[in-house]
Amino acid sequence: MTTFPSLGANPQARPRFALNPVTALILRTLAAVSGVLAAQAALAEDVQFNDAFLPEDSRSLDLTQYQQGNPVLPGEYRADVAVNGKLVNRQDIRINADADGSHPTVCFSRGLLELIGVDLRRLSPEATASVESGASCLDIAQLIEGASATFSPSSQQLDVSIPQIALRRDARGYVSPELWDRGVTAGTLSYNFNANHNKTDTGNYDSAYLGLNAGLNLGDWRLRHNGSMSWQKETGQNYQALNTYAQRDITSLKSQLTVGEANTSGEIFDTLAYRGVQLGTDDRMLPESQRGYAPVIRGIARTSARVAVRQAGNLLFETTVAPGAFVIDDLYSTGYGGDLDVTVYEADGSEQSFIVPFASTAQLLRPGTSRFSVTAGETRNNYIDSQAKLLQGTYQRGLSNIFTGYGGAQASDDYRSALGGLAFSTPVGAVAVDVTHAQTDLKSGTASGQSARVSYSKNILSTGSNFAVAATRFSTENYLDFSNAVQLLDAERSGLDTSLFGRPRSRLSLTANQSLGEWGQVAFSGFTQNYWNLPGSDLQYQFSYNKQVGSVSYGVSANRARIGLGDMDNSLLFTVSLPIEFGSTVNRPQISARCCATPTATSANRRPLAAPPAKTASTTMA
Repeated sequence: MTTFPSLGANPQARPRFALNPVTALILRTLAAVSGVLAAQAALAEDVQFNDAFLPEDSRSLDLTQYQQGNPVLPGEYRADVAVNGKLVNRQDIRINADADGSHPTVCFSRGLLELIGVDLRRLSPEATASVESGASCLDIAQLIEGASATFSPSSQQLDVSIPQIALRRDARGYVSPELWDRGVTAGTLSYNFNANHNKTDTGNYDSAYLGLNAGLNLGDWRLRHNGSMSWQKETGQNYQALNTYAQRDITSLKSQLTVGEANTSGEIFDTLAYRGVQLGTDDRMLPESQRGYAPVIRGIARTSARVAVRQAGNLLFETTVAPGAFVIDDLYSTGYGGDLDVTVYEADGSEQSFIVPFASTAQLLRPGTSRFSVTAGETRNNYIDSQAKLLQGTYQRGLSNIFTGYGGAQASDDYRSALGGLAFSTPVGAVAVDVTHAQTDLKSGTASGQSARVSYSKNILSTGSNFAVAATRFSTENYLDFSNAVQLLDAERSGLDTSLFGRPRSRLSLTANQSLGEWGQVAFSGFTQNYWNLPGSDLQYQFSYNKQVGSVSYGVSANRARIGLGDMDNSLLFTVSLPIEFGSTVNRPQISARCCATPTATSANRRPLAAPPAKTASTTMA
């Protein structure tokens, strides 16, 4: 019990405290424990090692440098740098320390701070002044409150701990280019071989096909060759070199340099086979979360909240955000898209939800990202005698969450064209619209025209419907694309009649897929095209149905095609595929059978077929 004397009875008396015996005992115990801890801390600062525990041949070692922790001798080190437990790069670092290795300090420069992801804009004015002074040995603990750096000589690793608020926000999956590996010197070879024996009413027909893919990795360069050899009993064999090129990375531009025979990408202009040089963006150099197109999600959280992003009920991404506005800009691309359901779970138990439309075309890019390509050389066109020179450039830029701008140009000796377009994502699908102006210098004069193209895609996850491509092109009479122009120019030089070369007027193509759940899947594809100077129109469409029952899969497809004023060619194909029950269960052989029927047309203006029309059957083992 604690008592206080009465000041009124004795004004000269001073207040005094009388401690309870139990309280006094507790205080004495705490004082004793504090003294022991202080003594242990003092001993820890100066540890003495007993060399009696060392092997006899090691007792001459000088261990005094380990009395105050693990020493690091001053100098330069090649270290793996890890920030908050995650390896970010490999870098040369400098350590300052006493001569015996005690009191080591990792030297940080402005370049090293930027390399490990420090956001210099978030530093204090004093720290910013130190960095701007150009000093090459800064202590990170003095620059950033709560930061530390420890170097381990045994593992050659620098472990840096930095508060998250002081770091830049890198996309998920980001890996520093300094950690990229060009690989080892190695060669690769893969092939695909099949043979067919067709028995018809008019005779037997044998053919075979061999596809080759060969490569050699040598230093920074990758050599590739793709070729195919076909053989027919009547005509013999023929080998075609499809692509032969050397390729290497240009890391600073996130692009690939290709030299040799290759093909352009078909994102802006139609694909062209060329012989020459190409420099183009390689999306594989971007983090996976930045490849392809995905919308940026923006919202506002009232409290420290959890944000979940779902697509068709599947959880794509979840993160926690601080109160206020938030941005999610590193979603992984999911093909042609499907609307995103975003739910914000507030700390007080309330929820708010909204939908972000997601539909993509080949032209759409994420906001702030870009893609380019430049190609120079000559064409590799099997339909012309004299190859044409080729110069092509394309550029795409993500302008916002909805719009992407793109453009390009093509040029040759007697041909020039320029394209400009805009792609945008809407709640009802993704749309791309572009206009191309082309000018061709013919013997009869200059042919100048325009072509407008509209493409659309939509993936309706709720019904399993996917309209992958729906494109319409309208062209003026004197418009020629690059391929048609070089063929027409080559025909003029050869003295051929150019009146039979078709000038496309309009074209419509469509590809659609519909899932039937456990009943299989149906697909439709087709196109139609007409011309300014030729009668009739080209038409082709195909319908297919596929289903798998256990390990057996089967499918049926029907195809109809017509060129110009000719009659329709009809074909029906039925396929069955099942595994052979022997050998490895991992790489189990497959056997497939197919049978197709092509009715013979009776019209006199029917186009001749490449092979005699009749019932055919073939079996292929792979």
